[in-house]
Amino acid sequence: MDEKKLLRGAFPKTIREVKGSNSPIADLNKRRKSTQLFAVTSQGEVASSFKVLTRYGRSYTVKYAHLPHVVHEGSELFIILYDLQILITGRGLEVIDDAMANSELLWVKESPSGKDDEKSSVFIEEIQARGSVHKLMRKLKNDE
Repeated sequence: MDEKKLLRGAFPKTIREVKGSNSPIADLNKRRKSTQLFAVTSQGEVASSFKVLTRYGRSYTVKYAHLPHVVHEGSELFIILYDLQILITGRGLEVIDDAMANSELLWVKESPSGKDDEKSSVFIEEIQARGSVHKLMRKLKNDE
């Protein structure tokens, strides 16, 4: 049975990992706990979307088909969608930019501490997201 079909429904805010589990939820938990700040596809593979994960637990899924503009300028990477703008600041962002240009980025997350130990070639200091999607989210929460 397709694993995506098994994930329909409401889930608790805290998800316990099951040993040996390869579910998307367990994978997301591993990404949030990992010190790795991004992942790309295997060589020759193309992704249809990527995740942006903040240190506070919010995640955004971005479809490559809906991605009109990506601008890399020094230590800043601007991801501009129709109703959401994401600013990634850090070091070595050309790797992330190249992966996005080739639809190979699977996920990117900001450093849990925000402090650069300069041990890796890429460092994600901060991710900021703004846009009308946040207004809609607040409205939906208030309508409950």
